[in-house]
Amino acid sequence: MPKISIIIPIYNAEQYITSCINGILNQTFSDFELILVDDGSKDSSGEICDEFAKSDDRIRVIHKKNGGAADARNCGIDIAVGEWIMFFDSDDCFEPNIVQKLYETVQAENADMAVCSIDLFNEDCFEDKYIPDHFIATPGIFSGAEILSNGHIPTVFVSPCCKIFKKSLFENLRYKTGRICEDEMIVHHILYRCKKIVVINDILYHYRQLVNSVSHTVSPKKLDTVYAFYDRFLFYKKMGIANSDIVLKDYFWNLDNYYFKVKENDESTPRFKECRKNTRKLIFYYLRIEDVSVKEKLLKLLFCISPSMYKSITNK
Repeated sequence: MPKISIIIPIYNAEQYITSCINGILNQTFSDFELILVDDGSKDSSGEICDEFAKSDDRIRVIHKKNGGAADARNCGIDIAVGEWIMFFDSDDCFEPNIVQKLYETVQAENADMAVCSIDLFNEDCFEDKYIPDHFIATPGIFSGAEILSNGHIPTVFVSPCCKIFKKSLFENLRYKTGRICEDEMIVHHILYRCKKIVVINDILYHYRQLVNSVSHTVSPKKLDTVYAFYDRFLFYKKMGIANSDIVLKDYFWNLDNYYFKVKENDESTPRFKECRKNTRKLIFYYLRIEDVSVKEKLLKLLFCISPSMYKSITNK
């Protein structure tokens, strides 16, 4: 039985998938199974995966109807046999020792998760890499509760890539399907289950910034980000985690950032209705936050009454 299950969701990635798979097969650590989840690709991605599977018995391929990255990851988790799980995106790059480094880290510290730093590069300009502050991992050993209690969860913890998970963390827990920003929706649940997380500051994962990717397209689906913070705030309240007020302020920041800026702003669509409904549920908690000005509280109360009036006053 392999020690690690590596899962790659794949959708129309023929341009990059060969390089990604080779990057996994050439890792300095070899005791893994590679689960390639072809999420209904319309290009040659599925055929490329099948060809690789013929030449390496560590590879398993799933062909499924398109359901999004969350559904693809869930399919991989469902059949994974390794004690540990890692996720890679099909268009990204990574160092040849990322698997070994993270595995040795969790083994040495008897941890539930290990995390490394990320850098980014634009499209195919791999030499032009840059590192946003929020992708740098502060090295150390933490509990998940410690990370959650800060209120803000650093971006480097949100991405499912750049880390190794104990598979048991996903027991009765899966990514929420039918949404984007699924990483934001699950991260607080996973961190809460972690007794020990080891963070190393080695930059081992390179994230490709695709201009036309879903995460960079401002559409009504981006309201799923707002929903993620709604779920996170309720989770904080339910579990009695400190600094839930910070999460609530993040909810309203994301509300301002996306509600009036998404394209095709048809407020009759389900995501807009859900957003207004959830905001009305949270407004009374927001009104109790001491370090929020009366003006801001009144404005958010106005949003609950009339988003259009809120927009006209705030010029959102």
